[in-house]
Formats: sequence, structure tokens, C-alpha cells
Amino acid sequence: MGIHGTYYDFGNMENYSKSQPVVPQTAIPRVKEHDAKVYNSRGIRKAGLGELESAIADFDIAINILPDEALIYYNRGLAKSELDQYEPAIADFDMAISIQPDLAIAYHNRGSVKYELGKFDDAIADYTKAIEIVPDDPDHYNNRGNIWAVLGQLEDAIADFDKVVSLQPDFAPAYNNRGIAKVELGQLEDAIADYDKVISLQPDFAPAYNNRGNAKAALGQLEDAITDYDLAIGMNYELPEIYCNRGNAKAELGQLEDAIADFDKVVNFQPDFAPAYNDRGIAWAALGQLESAIADFDTALNIQPNFVGVYNNRGIAKSQLERYDEAIADFNIAIRVDPQNPSFYYNRGLANNLLGHHEEGRNDLLTASDLAKHNEDFLLKIKDALSKFK
Repeated sequence: MGIHGTYYDFGNMENYSKSQPVVPQTAIPRVKEHDAKVYNSRGIRKAGLGELESAIADFDIAINILPDEALIYYNRGLAKSELDQYEPAIADFDMAISIQPDLAIAYHNRGSVKYELGKFDDAIADYTKAIEIVPDDPDHYNNRGNIWAVLGQLEDAIADFDKVVSLQPDFAPAYNNRGIAKVELGQLEDAIADYDKVISLQPDFAPAYNNRGNAKAALGQLEDAITDYDLAIGMNYELPEIYCNRGNAKAELGQLEDAIADFDKVVNFQPDFAPAYNDRGIAWAALGQLESAIADFDTALNIQPNFVGVYNNRGIAKSQLERYDEAIADFNIAIRVDPQNPSFYYNRGLANNLLGHHEEGRNDLLTASDLAKHNEDFLLKIKDALSKFK
């Protein structure tokens, strides 16, 4: 989400706060107020040029001259937040709010900083307060919606994004964000409609093409998904995830060499991107090149040792090479990290049976059956495997 605040001079807050004047009620000598405003204004200009440390120095002087002006603290807090000085920024926003309790932008940007610190509940509280003060600002709802999504409260997130587009129907990011939440809920067609809207409003917004491609891929519309990934890449939106997404779509279509070429591009320009090695390993395995697959799985785990699915994938490849003891060791790690995943028990059960550990294998398959009791297709697969046990 990041910090996207706006710096303010005195007297420019009418739209945010009409109930209280920004300037304190006590009389201030005009020359003193003028000097503070000069330093505050210069600080704003410097911040706009990216000279944040120098801007903060000007805000410091302005505060020394006029210590009861909420906007100066707010401006200094915003500059500090842009330097990732999050705790000092919060202290400044706190001070601004203590002076002017209805300063909505201070709550909003304090919420953004708390989000960066992972204090999601506190961030939501700040955005909610900003909404109470200024209920018609779409940015408040959009940012709060993003945090609801991070917390997995997707219905709440969608409600906030709905509010954004009701307030500002051409607010493209809200449609994109709502689409992401709908994908998480499995509402793929509705998500695609949101991405379509983003693209109609902002045809050069490359992430929407990638996101729409993901939704289409989930619906099995793989050729259309690849077209969307191509469009995103053609806009120089060359994040590694897009090549991985396109590679996975190609792999599902059986275009394994082309898929590997996409994964190669990722590891060439971002050698520490573990998912690309995992995905390329799966493609190598599908081609029967199991040693190459295992080498990629090894690399992925060296980069990201807690990448649980890779242990499972490496275990499968080792099983296919009849290295059952090693495979079981990988499945053991996967199960230790995620003990509720039935696939891990299923794969370990098969390896145990092939190694001659028939009782352990049967117990693994029964555990997989218990965990997958609502997945009829998987239950049939387990039943078939059990029927082949000695």
C-alpha cells in the first residue's frame, strides 16, 4: 500500500476539517506565524523534490517557532514516513492529532505507517476514524479494504471497495483490488468483470492484465490467460510472477519447453526468486528429467527453506527415481510444516508402501482420507491406492 500522503500549508484544510480551525485560537504574532509558514512551505517544496532530510530540518524550525500547529507535525511525520522512519512518524501524527483531533489526513497516514509496521488492527482503527471524520474520501475505504484483504476478511474488503467505486466510479485501483478479493473467494467471473473495468478505465494498467490472466487460468481459459500475460509483459511490466504465471499456463497446455523458457527468464534476471525454480522443477519432472527437477527444487529450498510445497515436489521426484528413503524424508518435513495437507500423507504413503513399509503406508493413506473427506475425487484416488497395497 505504501505512503501516499499530501503535504499541506496552513489554511488549506477546509475540505478535511471544518469543525475546528487549523490555527489555534490563541493570538499569535503575525511575524511569528509568517516565519513558521515560510519554513513549512519551504519544507513542502523540498519534500516534493525528494530532499526529505532537509525538509524535516525546515519543519523542525517551523515547529520551534510555532509548536501548536498540527499541520507542521503532520508534514514532518509524512516526510519521516517516506524515509521509513515509522515510529518517529507515528509520534508526529500523534502530536498532530492531539492538537487537532479531527485532522483526518493524520489518521489516514498514521494508518498507512501502522500497516507498514504490520499493526493491521491499529491501522484499520485509524482508517475507520478518518472515515468518521471525512466519510466521502475514497482513499480511506480503499486502504482499509486492502488491510481487510490482508487479514483474510474478504467480504469486509469487498464492502469497502464497493464504497470506493460508489463514491468515485472511475477509481481504477479499487476495481483491481476488488477483483483480487473476489478471486480469493472463488468468484472468478465477477473478478474478471472488475479487471475488465480497470482496463476500460486505464488501458495501460499492466497489473490488471496479469490479474485477469490469473482468473482466466483458474477457469481453465489458458490461451486467453496467456494473451493477458503477453499484454502485461508487452507493457514492460516484467515482474517475475508474470513469467511464472505464463510459464505455468503453458505447462498446463503441455508446452513444457516454452514454459521452461519463461522460468529461465525469471531466474536470469532475479536469481533469488524461489518460485521460478520450483515451477521449472515441475516442468522438468513432467519432461522426465528428474535430476534437473531435483536440482531446481534444491535451489528453491536453499533460497527459501520454509517453502513447504517444494519438499513435497522433491519427494515425488525422488520417489520416481526409486530413492524412497530420501523421498520419505522430504514428505516428513512437509508434514511437519503443514500437518493438515492430505497430499503429503498420500505421497508418503505410496513411498512407504514401495519401500515395503506397508503398515506405515496404509496409515498414511487413512490419514489422508480423513483430511480429504470432503474431496470426493481425492478420496477415490486414495481408495484406488489402498486397493493395491499388499
